[in-house]
Amino acid sequence: MYSIVYNCDDIVCAEMRPHWYKLDDIPFDSMWADDSFWFPWMLADKPFYGYFKYRGMDTIVSHEISSVVDFKSVDIPKCPFHLVN
Repeated sequence: MYSIVYNCDDIVCAEMRPHWYKLDDIPFDSMWADDSFWFPWMLADKPFYGYFKYRGMDTIVSHEISSVVDFKSVDIPKCPFHLVN
C-alpha cells in the first residue's frame, strides 16, 4: 500500500475540487485527457518523463512517456509558447 502524508489545506478552484478516491475508483473519464497515461507511473512511484501535445484543450495529438533514471539526462523540448510578465 502506498500513502502520502498530506499537510496542507485543500484548495478549491474553477478547474478542480479536490477529492480522495480509492486507487481502483479514480475517475479518469472525468479528468484531463493525459491523466490516464501518467497517473499509473506516479502511483507506482516510477520516475518518468512525459510530453503531451494537444489540439485544443481535450485532444491529445501525440505523447511520450518514458522512465527516467537521471533527470539531468532528460532532453526537455522547448515549449512552443512562453509566459510574458
